[in-house]
Amino acid sequence: MRLAILILPAAAAVLLSACSREEEPVANRFERQAAEIQDKARAFEAQVENEVGAAEARLENEVDTLMNSLDQGNAGEADAEANAEENSGE
Repeated sequence: MRLAILILPAAAAVLLSACSREEEPVANRFERQAAEIQDKARAFEAQVENEVGAAEARLENEVDTLMNSLDQGNAGEADAEANAEENSGE
């Protein structure tokens, strides 16, 4: 019985403290959620910009490599033509 007398006030205090806690005002909650959404949007935007930049750089490297190989191929053909002309003239 004494244990119940001691536990009852403690339980009442816990219940009262839980009931007296104020809820966050709707305006504050809205502003907080809007800020969280904006932060996520900025993070996604930065991630997309990084990925697009990386894709652009990769494509530019591929184009440079292709252009270099074409230039080397054209130079090789020009050398072959020059050699053929020299050999045919002799």
